[in-house]
Amino acid sequence: MDRRTALKGPICVPGDKSIAHRALFFAAQAQGATQIFGLPRGKDVRSSLNAIEKLGAKVSLAVGEDGIASVMVEGWGSDGPKPHMPEDARTVDCGNSGTTARFILGMLSGYPIKISLDGDPSLKSRPMRRLLDPLCSMGLSCSSCTWPIEVCGAERLKPITVELPVASAQMKTALLFAALRARGTSRITEPAASRDHTERLAEAFDIKLVKLTCENGFEITGPQTPCAPDDPIVIPGDFSSAAFWITAALCIPGSDLTIEGVGLNPTRLGFVKALQAMGANISVECIDDGTSEPYGRIHAAYTELVGPCETLANESATFIDEVPLLAIMCARATGESLIRNIGELKLKECDRLTAVIDMLSQCGANARVVENEDGSLDLLISGKAKLGIPDGIKVSAHHDHRIAMAWAVLSAVCQVQIRLDAGDIDSISVSYPGFLDEFSRRLGYAPIVRVE
Repeated sequence: MDRRTALKGPICVPGDKSIAHRALFFAAQAQGATQIFGLPRGKDVRSSLNAIEKLGAKVSLAVGEDGIASVMVEGWGSDGPKPHMPEDARTVDCGNSGTTARFILGMLSGYPIKISLDGDPSLKSRPMRRLLDPLCSMGLSCSSCTWPIEVCGAERLKPITVELPVASAQMKTALLFAALRARGTSRITEPAASRDHTERLAEAFDIKLVKLTCENGFEITGPQTPCAPDDPIVIPGDFSSAAFWITAALCIPGSDLTIEGVGLNPTRLGFVKALQAMGANISVECIDDGTSEPYGRIHAAYTELVGPCETLANESATFIDEVPLLAIMCARATGESLIRNIGELKLKECDRLTAVIDMLSQCGANARVVENEDGSLDLLISGKAKLGIPDGIKVSAHHDHRIAMAWAVLSAVCQVQIRLDAGDIDSISVSYPGFLDEFSRRLGYAPIVRVE
């Protein structure tokens, strides 16, 4: 008996947390006040909001009747940050947010302020050396690369020329924040294009940077102080949050779902491109494709059969957060799929690559890692006609929000109810508070049971 209800009609998802983090950090450094609409309520963004307030930005938060938050941020501008903490106890708790930690490190590199960064156990397991090394070459002082990380910025920060070892929007952004304070021209490139939210927001905050036509990257000459834009920053719906609904709609018979007001930044749409190549019934309609963030709607409907997927190595940055969902689609495809260059998943909130392989093995699919001569890692998945998970099984999401939500989708696809511990379920609030409640309501049953 199929206890699922088909997913139908329109739905909205929370604001894009990648854009929200960046907007808050630009606003904190800006001269003047910045209005930001559509701020998501997840814990990660709250970590950034708390951090910039502790460091001296004036923050006024309002939540409307619809639960959507707006915030006014008055930045410190050319005066620089003035931490609201005793000098001998300046610790910023970044929670689970690696984005918050990396952006603080870049932003404070050009100020002679001592600060200590801390976080939850998941964050403290994530490496920071590959960012700290270039920042220290610019002049940042760091007592240790282990947590808590204690740093002190420099009054005169040196510019940098760096090619990042991997495409990373977070590292690129952190180095841009440092380059804003450097005296001279910095050049930041990466081996493949990563999401460009930072470059778009830099333009909105009147930051002058030169995009390199023959390379993935830009040059920026400092020092520069961001200028608060006259118009509000409007954050569209988070594509990565929409991806869970898209996958469920494609896999659950009778589903016909439209996600409204979602961000359609081309550097984020690798998941859609892969699904379309597999033959999935998914389409994108852009409503506004202006100079800021494009947005529109995505339509996804049940697709009984999909073909295998083979992605390119230089595309992985455009869908890295959606790999657990792409893996589910590949597991039910007819044939063998290859998702290339996704070793970065091992450095997320958990070893997400291993977690995905475990998830697929639980539903009877065969997946394994392929290591290439250059050290990059691919995921090889053999599809099967029907996925199945034992009803009532207890699984682990390793306290990773995206793995926990992927388990919810997979259990719904398999028409079963699985059990997750309280910590796994609570991790979902990092990016998408209320997801399980809304998913269960629309689905007609709860695919996840909480185990205390």
